[in-house]
Amino acid sequence: DLRRNLCRNPDGDRAPWCYTTDPKVRWEYCNLEKCSAKPTGKPMSTADSLQATQTPTDRDCKVGNGETYRGPTSMTVMGVTCQAWSAQSPHQHNSFTPTSHPDKGLDGN
Repeated sequence: DLRRNLCRNPDGDRAPWCYTTDPKVRWEYCNLEKCSAKPTGKPMSTADSLQATQTPTDRDCKVGNGETYRGPTSMTVMGVTCQAWSAQSPHQHNSFTPTSHPDKGLDGN
């Protein structure tokens, strides 16, 4: 959701990131763990495996580089709160806004 301050990876970078609320730090990667390949306690079926690699919506972790991440994390690895994607303060930007990337699934969380 690029209108809010949630970690996302709209550009296919190495991990979800966000602009920060720290005027001295423009952007930073987010504090997200990689999802485990197999949930503990039960074997993973082919359907479960496909689900885990595409849309891990029920877990707060990233698969691969996190392009499909739609979870609630809004904190960077250094503990800084993310700036809302639609906000222009403290960092102004024209890229990665709800308008510029409507096809990234960033309208809702």
